[in-house]
Amino acid sequence: MQLARQERAVAPGAPLWAAERPDPDNVRRIAVLVLSPIGDTLFATPALRALRQTFRRATIVAVVWTSNRAILSGNPNVDVVLACESTVDLMRLLRSPQWDDFDLAVALSNVGSWFSLLWPRVPKVGFNGRWLHRFYAYSVADYRDIHAVDYCLNVVRAVGADTQDRRLEFPLGAGDRRFAREFLAGMGVRRGEGGPPLVALHPGGRFYPAKRWPVERFASLATQLQEQWGARVLVIGGKDDAPLAQAIAEQARGQVLVTAGRLGLRQSAALLEQADVFIGNDSGPLHLANAVGTPVVGLFGPTDPANFGPRTGPHQLVRHALPCSPCFRWMGGLLQYVPGWRNPGCGFACMRSITVEEVMQAAGRLLQENSGRAAKPEAERARGERVPGESSY
Repeated sequence: MQLARQERAVAPGAPLWAAERPDPDNVRRIAVLVLSPIGDTLFATPALRALRQTFRRATIVAVVWTSNRAILSGNPNVDVVLACESTVDLMRLLRSPQWDDFDLAVALSNVGSWFSLLWPRVPKVGFNGRWLHRFYAYSVADYRDIHAVDYCLNVVRAVGADTQDRRLEFPLGAGDRRFAREFLAGMGVRRGEGGPPLVALHPGGRFYPAKRWPVERFASLATQLQEQWGARVLVIGGKDDAPLAQAIAEQARGQVLVTAGRLGLRQSAALLEQADVFIGNDSGPLHLANAVGTPVVGLFGPTDPANFGPRTGPHQLVRHALPCSPCFRWMGGLLQYVPGWRNPGCGFACMRSITVEEVMQAAGRLLQENSGRAAKPEAERARGERVPGESSY
């Protein structure tokens, strides 16, 4: 691929050297660096779809961390997934001579954008920054007050790829769905028409604890979901979320099922697909539920829904716009992971201001509007009133 150097003033988003957009018929191999947490990896899936739709003849190789490998391992827009356990492992992989044979490198993560610099001879594009854009072959507009999905799409638009389909993507197979049905049946959860609604909760947020809604409110929510909707409540998450999930189960009245720390990512996603509603903080499982088509209630405080909120599928957002929020923005730098840096007196009021009643109302709207399996609330059952969408005999 012939690159033409251009001498020009460097404006924000403009590289020091530039190439014409690649001809899709001449691109044989594309390396895509998606070195991100789970949620950010899902935000990159529409951009991967755009690359596949444009470069139909190319082999697309995704470089990921072991922790987010499952997100892309079954993605139809990726041909090969190479997972790295550590930075040392990643350096060893990227310094291999095989990378010089790639026609294009696309970084769909901030970390991946820096590591793409290890390939000086490969035309590249990625996330922008004060210096990064100088090493790219294609100009990327550095607009950060947009959704993360749109930012990733802007990166691939620089090489001529685009799509109108902005849905997050996490394909599940027949085996995944069979596991979910059998697992729930083993826990005494009956699915299907006429069964009680299944509501999944996620109380965690591994990389940013300030995003967590208080555990005692999740416990109260679990109790009210059971008492008002007859719901079965399932608390999911990873190993880091297991203590929070167990605390919810201990504080709530009624039976709360806990799978946090017990299942892998694909298994958890299959369970989320079975749920009538997901309720959780702005973290990976929220976006995973959205990707598998489950209606979601998102609890937002320090993060900006304009950057990270669900954009497709049934969803409700619960948020109080306090003067100090949002304090965490897309590509806002590492210091924003320390909430007290800008606001030393931060007491996480943005999350604590969200009430159980508000979340119950949001969940109720989704249960009524999107679930044909949802049982009617106990109060309405006692009055003999008919819930919209429910058949009467």
